[in-house]
Amino acid sequence: MKVNQSYVWAVFVAVLLVGWLISGQFGRAEGDRSAGEVAAEGEAAAVVSVRARTIEAQPRTAQLVLRGRSEAVRKVEIRAETSGRVVALPFERGARVVEGDVICELAVDARDQAVQEAEAVLAQRQLEFEGARELTQKGVRSEVQSAQQKAAFEAAQAALARARIELANTKIIAPFEGTLESRPVDIGDFMRTGDVCGTVVDMSPYLVVGQVSEQEVARLKVGDLARISLVTGETAEGRVRFLARTADPATRTFRMEVEVSEASDTVRDGVTAELNIPLDDVAAHRISPAILSLDEKGVMGVRIVDAESRVRFVPVEIVDRGTDGVWVSGLPRKVTVITVGQEYVGSGQEVRVELEPEGAGA
Repeated sequence: MKVNQSYVWAVFVAVLLVGWLISGQFGRAEGDRSAGEVAAEGEAAAVVSVRARTIEAQPRTAQLVLRGRSEAVRKVEIRAETSGRVVALPFERGARVVEGDVICELAVDARDQAVQEAEAVLAQRQLEFEGARELTQKGVRSEVQSAQQKAAFEAAQAALARARIELANTKIIAPFEGTLESRPVDIGDFMRTGDVCGTVVDMSPYLVVGQVSEQEVARLKVGDLARISLVTGETAEGRVRFLARTADPATRTFRMEVEVSEASDTVRDGVTAELNIPLDDVAAHRISPAILSLDEKGVMGVRIVDAESRVRFVPVEIVDRGTDGVWVSGLPRKVTVITVGQEYVGSGQEVRVELEPEGAGA
C-alpha cells in the first residue's frame, strides 16, 4: 500500500513538537529547583556568627568630663602713672612679692622740690585765710573777700595733694601678693605714663576653666563639685564658681570656672586639665570601649541582638569612665551586646549568637 508522503511529514513534525514541549517543561522545572537550592544555600551562607554577652544595668553616677586649663585668679599688668627714668628694680622675674612691694622705681627729679613748694604756698594761704576770717568777723572785711581767701587756701591744699601723688607715683608697687611673672624694663629705661613695669600673677587660689556645650550646660550649677587632673600630675578638687550666661559666638559653648582653694607652688597658668563633674545617678551598663561604634550619621552606639537574633544599633551616651571600661546609658535594662564581630554586621541582619560566660568582660 502506498502511503501519502504529506501524512508522513505531518506525523514527523507533530512528534518533534511534542518532544520539544516536553523537554522544555522538564528543563524549566529543573532550572527552578536549582535556583531555589542556590538561594537557600546563599541565605545560609549569609548568616554571620558573632559573640555576645548579656548584661544588666546598674546604678551609676554620671560624670561630665571636660577639657580645660589652669588660669590665674588674678593677673595684672602694673603700669606707670607718671613718666621718668628707671633707677631701681628690687625684684627679678619669678620672685614672690607682697602687696606694697616696689617693683619699679623712677627718678624723683624735681618732684620733691614741687612738694616743698606746695607746702610753703599752703602755709601762706592758710595764714591769709585765717587773717581774712578774723577781719570778717570784726566787720572790717566783706564776706566776698573772706570767701576768696578760703578758695585760695583750698586750692593750695589740692596742689599739695597732687604734688605728693606725683612723688608717690615714682614708686610702682605690687597691688597684691603673687609672683612677678614678667618685667620688660631695665635700669636706665625711660617709662612714660601707661608703660608696663611688670606682670604680677596670683595663683592662690587658682582657676580651672573649660567650655561647656549647649546640651550639657543646663545640667550644671554654681557650687557643683569638680575633680581636676592636670597633665603635670597634680590632682585637686574645686567648686564651680561661674557659668556664663552668653555663649561664645564661634563655638556655641559656655565658659565655666572652677575655683581651687588649695594653695600650690607648683601649679602654673595655662596647664591642660581634665575636669570630672559628678551629675545625677543613672542606670548604666559597663562595657569595653572597643565595642563602641558609629552609625552612618556619626552617632555613637553599640550593636545588640534582639529576641529574633537580629542586629540592632542603639545610640548610647558615656556617663563615666574607669580602668575596667566605660559606663553607658541608653540601653534596655537587660540586653545582649555583640562583643566580637560587630564590625561585620548591620542593622536588621540575622546572626548566629555564641553567648559568652557571665564572668567575661563586655
